[in-house]
Amino acid sequence: MLDAFATLFSPEYRRRTIVNSLLFTVSIVGLWAGSIYVPTAVTTIALREGALPAAAARLASYGSMVLSIATIVGCLMAPWLAERFGRRTAMGMYFVSLGVAVAIAFGYPFN
Repeated sequence: MLDAFATLFSPEYRRRTIVNSLLFTVSIVGLWAGSIYVPTAVTTIALREGALPAAAARLASYGSMVLSIATIVGCLMAPWLAERFGRRTAMGMYFVSLGVAVAIAFGYPFN
């Protein structure tokens, strides 16, 4: 097992391993930050638009629920997408989808 891990950092695979590790680290940190930030952002927007605190909290809960469900669906779809389109294309699709989702979810409400 240690040999297999060392192979990931051999000259042949080192660049690919580092780039993919950085990309997935960014996506994991982004998901974590989103899950922390979504309730605050939704609550702030709802209160700014005149919602009562209880309604704002309920909307924040719904926002967190949508994020959680989308995360689960994405994780379940990942193997199928990788088989169907190849792992590189599937990974590219995920990053493009993530960028679009962030632009829609956070760009639109804050305008």
